[in-house]
Amino acid sequence: AFTMRTWFDRPDYQIAISRRMTYDGQFKGVGAVFIRLSDFRDQFTNINIDAGNMIALVHESGQTLTRKPSKDGLGDFGVELSSEDRARFSAASEGTFVAEAPVDGRERLFVFQRVPDWPLVLVFGVPVTVVYGEWRQRMTLVSTGAALVCAGFLFLGFRLRRERIRRVEAEAALEHLSMTDFLTGLANRRR
Repeated sequence: AFTMRTWFDRPDYQIAISRRMTYDGQFKGVGAVFIRLSDFRDQFTNINIDAGNMIALVHESGQTLTRKPSKDGLGDFGVELSSEDRARFSAASEGTFVAEAPVDGRERLFVFQRVPDWPLVLVFGVPVTVVYGEWRQRMTLVSTGAALVCAGFLFLGFRLRRERIRRVEAEAALEHLSMTDFLTGLANRRR
């Protein structure tokens, strides 16, 4: 359950958590605890996430409790998730997916995990460009190395071909010299 109290003319949203109290199988009452969302927001501001990353705390019903960065600067409390995201969170206790972030429209790789014993899901998103950026850098380095090796083999192949042609020409010239007289150019006794 969600409640809202106003402290000094400033809204302070809270999460109410209740538990049935029993002792020896008999009902003894209900215990309730209220957790202020500003506490979560304060914890999120202390988390240092790189630029472009996103972290969010979501209720299993699909309502955003707090997220960083947010559109309203206060954690976007109560923003409804899409039906796809709600289905993802209810289908598994943890997982990953790629989607467009609602805050800024950037495509992100999201990782989510349910908070044990709580109806909460913690979501962390990294821009796809960052994930693929490192991969692209490595692939560029590897492909450049492979291209240099291929170019080296081609160079050696052309050099070997040229040397073979020169050898065949030299052997033909030597054969011609061995069959002709040096001074007259006529066929010698060997021929």
